[in-house]
Amino acid sequence: MLVAGLAFWFWHWFAAPPKIIFSIRFADLAYSGQTALAGQDQLIFLRGGTLARYDMRQNKQLWSSYLLDKEQIKDEVTRNMQQAKLLIDKANDRGSERVPKMPDPEKLNQSLERSAAGALKLWVRARNVWVLTSEKITRFDWETGKPVQEVKFPPGNPGLICRGDELLALQTESGKPAIISVNLTSCDSSTTQLDGQQNAKSGEAKTESVASANTAQIRPSTPGSGLPIGMPGRDMGKVMDPAKVAAQAQHLSLPARIALPAVLANSWNQERTLAQLDEDDRGKTRAPVAQQQPLQRFRLIPTKGGYIEFSTRMLERKTIAHSTMSQRPAKSVLDGALNVTQSAEVANEMLNDMQRERGGGVVEEDVSRYAVGLRGSGSADSWTGEVIGEPSLLPLETVNVLSANKSIVVFDKNNKKLWQATLNFNFSPDSVERDLASAANHGPCIEQKDTLYVFDAGMLSAFDLKTGNARWRLPSVGVTGIYFDDQGMLYVNTTTGSPDQIKFSHQIDINRKVVSIVLKVAPSNGRILWSSQTGGLVNYVSGKYIYTVQSYEPEEEDDTYRPETGFEIQPHMRIKRLNPKNGRAMWEHFQQRAPLDVQFDKNRIRLMFKKEIQVLRCMSW
Repeated sequence: MLVAGLAFWFWHWFAAPPKIIFSIRFADLAYSGQTALAGQDQLIFLRGGTLARYDMRQNKQLWSSYLLDKEQIKDEVTRNMQQAKLLIDKANDRGSERVPKMPDPEKLNQSLERSAAGALKLWVRARNVWVLTSEKITRFDWETGKPVQEVKFPPGNPGLICRGDELLALQTESGKPAIISVNLTSCDSSTTQLDGQQNAKSGEAKTESVASANTAQIRPSTPGSGLPIGMPGRDMGKVMDPAKVAAQAQHLSLPARIALPAVLANSWNQERTLAQLDEDDRGKTRAPVAQQQPLQRFRLIPTKGGYIEFSTRMLERKTIAHSTMSQRPAKSVLDGALNVTQSAEVANEMLNDMQRERGGGVVEEDVSRYAVGLRGSGSADSWTGEVIGEPSLLPLETVNVLSANKSIVVFDKNNKKLWQATLNFNFSPDSVERDLASAANHGPCIEQKDTLYVFDAGMLSAFDLKTGNARWRLPSVGVTGIYFDDQGMLYVNTTTGSPDQIKFSHQIDINRKVVSIVLKVAPSNGRILWSSQTGGLVNYVSGKYIYTVQSYEPEEEDDTYRPETGFEIQPHMRIKRLNPKNGRAMWEHFQQRAPLDVQFDKNRIRLMFKKEIQVLRCMSW
């Protein structure tokens, strides 16, 4: 028994954690990328602007291709430099105290290259390798890596979605909407008109927005900015994300935190100067604002059974202002003698004042009246009605969900209204429009068997799919996604946040620590079976494999304010495999660097770092 116990202990701590089975190191840095597997030994990756295929068994690169247009990037650098010179000349002519600096063309070129590379998307289906750019999707030959097929999409890919193995985009030409479809497996592409006619090739046209069907919509998100201590004007006018600001401040070294008020003061002054220059320019050219007309939109939404014509028209415009920050303190911390122990208080006061100047103190809630129409494409089944708040439609497996502020209305696939429910907080359909390549954001509206799960800012609710009766409600602030295992058990990514964070959503406190937690919930009654504070959030659930990921990478500009004292929190990554029975970590994999991309496939893990790609494998027990 003693020998068996020692053997189990050795196996648990030394054999169970994942081991590296393949790695590639690079001499240059990359700042974005994705990986994919074809079979057991073929690795395809998009690293920066380079697409490559490796045979892991032979440890051999089979081909590599650079995808970015360097001449186009150089032209963009030239245009940016010319615009910067005009801004500097205007500031000098007006005798401004602070004049913006001329950007470094080399750094600007690097920034544009990174931005262009970060916009690329990779898909691999069997032996088909696809890369999406801003205007087209290209298939590359499996053997040579040469482009062999191109399908053009509307510029910027607005509304592009994935439906299984299909990519679809809506275009309008002469007022007639059509669907561009590309099958990633069969490689077939077509353009389907609303009247059912199909063309062999797709054309270019302006695009309306398209919602997703059980998948995430490819649309860039607009998260709040972080600490305003980088390039002046980089996030000017952008509301700060309190959680991001607090996390960045807590990762600063002690000297940097003490110096933070001085750094903020300098950044604030430069931001005000740039804002004044911009205001002067706009004041000279500002045209009279025309009276806004009622908003009318038409969207064609793909579903498994066809398409839904979703039309909205504003009947009456109305907004309500809500305060998102607490009142300024009656006495400023700056009134009186200061010492180094008050640096956090000073920084908080300055950050919240900057937040108010950026418009973060008040948000306008849309409570306008909208007329809504639903109709199956080519079908007489339709529904019309009114809602309060901007409407969105989410097609699910057997029902469609119409949302508007705190209200959701559920329809069957024939557009017959089944039931309606009211939530505690406004529903946010944008939660499903973050990242197509990752399953990290499941929700906020999910159909599972005979239940509809919906989460808002402070509540996770389970409704009977047919009747709309609330089976249970689970209060939780900060739910970002839910997962189901093979037994139908529910795993919830959420936080330890308090309701005050909803009421004062833009209030900044760099000392506040909100911790991510994972809950396992019984889907029948909403009972919490266990709560795990792993430091990360569930990123993958498949059978007995449940992984959480937590990583930290300081922003590049932070290095200026991060002297090497030995007390800094370094970039790192921590992956844990959780025991489904109790939420405890079965093992932990830690590296002192942050990944660009993490992908799981049961007991195999793919990691992409700035200078290395790794494939790991753990014991399947």
